[in-house]
Amino acid sequence: TIGLIYEAALDPALWPDVLKRITSHGRGTGTCLLVLQPRAPQPVHRLFDIWPGYEEYACYYVGLDQRNAHGIRLAAGTKFTDYDFTTEPEMARSEFYQDYLLPHDLGYVGAAILKNDAKGVAGIAIQRSRRQGPFEPAELQLLDRLAPHLTRALRMQTRFAALEAQGWADQTLRDR
Repeated sequence: TIGLIYEAALDPALWPDVLKRITSHGRGTGTCLLVLQPRAPQPVHRLFDIWPGYEEYACYYVGLDQRNAHGIRLAAGTKFTDYDFTTEPEMARSEFYQDYLLPHDLGYVGAAILKNDAKGVAGIAIQRSRRQGPFEPAELQLLDRLAPHLTRALRMQTRFAALEAQGWADQTLRDR
């Protein structure tokens, strides 16, 4: 999986395969790499996902997701589950839970903050169904092991894209 993460930095078409592996290792139903606005739980950019109903989530429910409001306050390297900041009854009473999580057979999250700075908050979240139960602390070690590699690979991808854009610009200027 780690090797594939670095391959995806060179070939972004491989990110869905990376997320499928992470989902499988995490015994989840979906995984998302997402960048949120700094200090506001609104999406800036969905990097890659295999998350059921993501478009519906991004259009409306992202702002109601208590996990985002919690995550944007955390430092890079922090991991969390739902019950680090809420209770089962509190979550079950929420519109987000009733109208989004239940219909999509989602229920629990294990997440890690990869970056948190003035440009945004990047994180990875593995979602599980209600039948699977919440993440145990030991299960989040997967995110501990993968987070540094994901962070580096995403940084590499950004730099490669900038170099490619610069090369294209240089070539265009030379052709004139």
